[in-house]
Amino acid sequence: MRIAGRALAFLLALPLAVPLVDLPQCGGLPGGSVALAAGSGGGGGGMGGDVGASASPRELARTAHNDGMRFKRRAQRMEQEALEAGDDAARAEAQRQARENWGKAIAAFRQSFELDPKAHKSLNEMGYALRRVGEFPAAVQAYDAAIAMKPGFGEAIEYRAEAYLALGRLDEAKAAYLQLVALDDDLAAMLLAAMQAWSTAHANDTGDAVQAFRAWVAERAALARYIGGEAPDWRA
Repeated sequence: MRIAGRALAFLLALPLAVPLVDLPQCGGLPGGSVALAAGSGGGGGGMGGDVGASASPRELARTAHNDGMRFKRRAQRMEQEALEAGDDAARAEAQRQARENWGKAIAAFRQSFELDPKAHKSLNEMGYALRRVGEFPAAVQAYDAAIAMKPGFGEAIEYRAEAYLALGRLDEAKAAYLQLVALDDDLAAMLLAAMQAWSTAHANDTGDAVQAFRAWVAERAALARYIGGEAPDWRA
């Protein structure tokens, strides 16, 4: 639990308000550029919901978590709008709103965890939001803490593995896949798809580690098809 303790201390030290500028270039919190101020900007105000003054910390934590999920859905909707935008101005505005809502989601999930230190699902969602804005080291810290609280937390294991891919921690991504094969077929398939996408994106990388990883992913994909009833044609 010592590693988890360091991860929790790191997460609780994240600043509550960081400028919402240059988000694509942010390089790790603290000191990144994610907007963590709940209620800043447009699109929905702060957290709190309709919980009364007599609510317990756990009830308040649940409300904060639900707020975070609402901001997450808004961010995802704005990301989709950015993809479908017909002009640069509309695309830029949708991207701005997506960044803003991811920042609010991070703040809400952190508040949920501060209110309920057993809120492993909030840590997992916080990691997801951090990953969506490119804060991969901070996302790994959140996933580490969530998994330390709930060993075998498959969703966090899969999400963390995708952060590993972004960080080039390929051996750890491979280990996560093997763990998921034993835990959850659907999550294993999700991670395999992410690894295949990463392999395609790095097809021109001639480094030994990358080439070995791409070969390993191809072997695992063939094995998964075989186990699933789609036997490969070994004569091809």
